[in-house]
Amino acid sequence: MQISKQASKTHLQNTAGSASSFIATATFEHEPAPMLFILPDREEAAYFLNDLENLNPEQKVFFFPSSYRKPFKLNAHENASIQMRTEVLSHINKHSQSFIVVSYAEAVAENVVTRHALEKNTIEARVNEQLSIDFVNDFLTENNFQRTDFVFEPGQFAIRGGIVDVYSYAYELPFRLEFDGNKIESIRSFDPVTQLSEKNLHFVTIIPNIQTEMQQNVTESFFKFLPENTLIWTRDLSYSLNYLDDNLTVLKNQTSENDEEERVIIQELFMILSRRLNLFCQLSDR
Repeated sequence: MQISKQASKTHLQNTAGSASSFIATATFEHEPAPMLFILPDREEAAYFLNDLENLNPEQKVFFFPSSYRKPFKLNAHENASIQMRTEVLSHINKHSQSFIVVSYAEAVAENVVTRHALEKNTIEARVNEQLSIDFVNDFLTENNFQRTDFVFEPGQFAIRGGIVDVYSYAYELPFRLEFDGNKIESIRSFDPVTQLSEKNLHFVTIIPNIQTEMQQNVTESFFKFLPENTLIWTRDLSYSLNYLDDNLTVLKNQTSENDEEERVIIQELFMILSRRLNLFCQLSDR
């Protein structure tokens, strides 16, 4: 199957089981490109993610969840989800030529931090680079990282002599920077439970909690953050739009005036979701 670059929509019908995953994988292998898969809900997205990971063992497949513990509970963020969202944004910002991201309606309906704000609040550390521990300490402190004896969750750091442990929001594991004066001698990821090294790294990106920037209204649509040539696949888009619309109604009835700004953000993104899909592959087996 070949998807025409001129076509604005391509529909797949009568697919069963993991057929859509095979088609998506074949499409990516034939012509790698930025790809976003939007499933109706988190459960379906998780199953689809598992299929793609099994079919693409050498290709990192990213999961982009909602940042809330429960659907549309605007004041209950989940740290692990924020970490996964940050990892996706960081990867897209650096590797926009091709990627695979799996998400669902509720997650893509949230605003994300702008590229400018993300880059402004990010530093990179490279092996053999000149970088002082004092500078790292100041950056982490200013960006609300918590200094601890040992790091075990995103947003923490520890300094012991010439060793700096950082749990950035851009990675699944924390990493350890070993300094010789103001020079980075080595960088290794490590298991926060055992404290044992996992992998040697050449460079890492230190990113704070992006929700802090979002609270300052430095945000934009996730679709605006994506490259313009992103291939967007959806399943049951009408169901997703209705789901978002129903929850908007609930929010309007239940939230106070103090939450008006958050309701407006979701409402704007709901409209963007229905308008801005620039290339649209309909995956439907219902």
